[in-house]
Amino acid sequence: MRQCCSICGKEFEGYGNNAYPVNNGRCCNNCNFLIVVTRRMQDYTNKQKKKEGEK
Repeated sequence: MRQCCSICGKEFEGYGNNAYPVNNGRCCNNCNFLIVVTRRMQDYTNKQKKKEGEK
């Protein structure tokens, strides 16, 4: 099954990865590793900093 990455637009095979929070589509492994996971980690860090600031 071939699909198009919702981030870079390149074709990939298989199910792909959830591209949230970058967008609501599916993405290739490369974009998942370089963009999506990095964004999730950044969002988590920002959330933790905000919680610490509220105390």
